[in-house]
Amino acid sequence: MISLAEMQRRCYFAKDMAELRDSKPSDSKELTASDEREEGVRKPQEDNPLPAFARDFPNNPELRLLLVAFEQGRHDVVREGAPKLAESTDNPDVARAARELRSRIEADPLAIKLMIGIFALLTLLTSWVYFFHKH
Repeated sequence: MISLAEMQRRCYFAKDMAELRDSKPSDSKELTASDEREEGVRKPQEDNPLPAFARDFPNNPELRLLLVAFEQGRHDVVREGAPKLAESTDNPDVARAARELRSRIEADPLAIKLMIGIFALLTLLTSWVYFFHKH
C-alpha cells in the first residue's frame, strides 16, 4: 500500500514532468556582435541548444525532458528522474547518459573532503582553546 506522502510525491513529480513537456523555450532577443562584445556574452547556437556535455547523448524523449529540467535548474526533477530512467530503459547509452546527467548535480568530492577537514580543524582549535587555554 502506498502512503499519502508517496502519492503526493508522485503527483508532484508527474506535474513537474508535464510542465516540462509543455514548456517552450523562452523568447530571448537576438544578440548582435556589438552586444556580445559589450556584454561579454555569446549568442546561443540555434542548431544545437544542448549543453556541450550532452551533445553526444542519444535521442530519447525522457532524457530530453531531464535535460530541459537540468537547463531550467530543476535539479530535484533530475535527481529523481535520472535513476528511474537508467533503471527502466533497455538502451545502455540512455542509461549511461542518465547516470552522467545525475552525476552532474552531485557535490564535488574534493569540496566535501575540504568541508570535513575544515570542520575537524575548527573542532580541534575550539577544543584546544576551551580545554588548554587559561581563562
